[in-house]
Amino acid sequence: MLIVSTDFQFVPIVETASLTDETFYRLRSCATGHYLTLPENLQTNTSLRLSATPDAGNIWMKDGNHLLAYASGYYMNGTTHGALDQAAEYQFEAHPTVPGAYAVKWNESYLQVQDGVPATTSSASDETTAWQVVPTALLPVDVSASGYSTLFAPQTLAAQDETTIYAATLDQTAGRFKLTSTDGIVPAGQGVVIKATEGRHWFGISQAASTVTSDLTGSLATTRAVPAVFTLQNGSDGVCFYRYATDGAGSVDGLLLKGFKAYWQGPADTSTSSYRLDFDH
Repeated sequence: MLIVSTDFQFVPIVETASLTDETFYRLRSCATGHYLTLPENLQTNTSLRLSATPDAGNIWMKDGNHLLAYASGYYMNGTTHGALDQAAEYQFEAHPTVPGAYAVKWNESYLQVQDGVPATTSSASDETTAWQVVPTALLPVDVSASGYSTLFAPQTLAAQDETTIYAATLDQTAGRFKLTSTDGIVPAGQGVVIKATEGRHWFGISQAASTVTSDLTGSLATTRAVPAVFTLQNGSDGVCFYRYATDGAGSVDGLLLKGFKAYWQGPADTSTSSYRLDFDH
């Protein structure tokens, strides 16, 4: 029997569960009960930590054999927060001595808790190398003082509070994005605009079917920016989609597009510098 859980309770199931791609989890140490965490807003190559509290910094998405951090869009690399494009490949094996737990292996090493911090060891022999997989039912989104944010997710989500979610359709002639309410749903694989009060808002994994489409796209992993990409910014014309660039010529050298955020990718010859938002739809 494998013991898994939601964010706040244990749920026993009959058969050993397999991890599913593009699904969100937390990893909880059987030795300490704490979650494998990378505190938010830290630089890459920072060592992982353990946290007693489930929060944004310990949400991971399975991406093939990789683990992608939701809070940053960077991959886990050994026991550190990997730099761009650096990602270890992990295997989740049934733990040999702790029923219902996993041993997490990469190369010839296992993820271990040693002296209260994540470490490595050559074998999985006791509970210090045992991890529970905790399915994550809620994802956080931080809304800035402007009252807006964006989101791009692999699963359908539903707003849990007073939040308005919009799909966007570009009207190239008018130079605007027409925003249409999605009735509180973030469709899987579609970029959306979020309007809400400043602060953290929560979105639940939803089984609802949605046929809503949006002209906005996104990337699950943080990636290097490419020319003619437009991101939501609060600039000279207010909150609009502005060209993401370091100069008037459209240079994106050194710029990154953060994972799980929405943007619009224009044609290479796009000359417009910004697109306004039209909420009348």
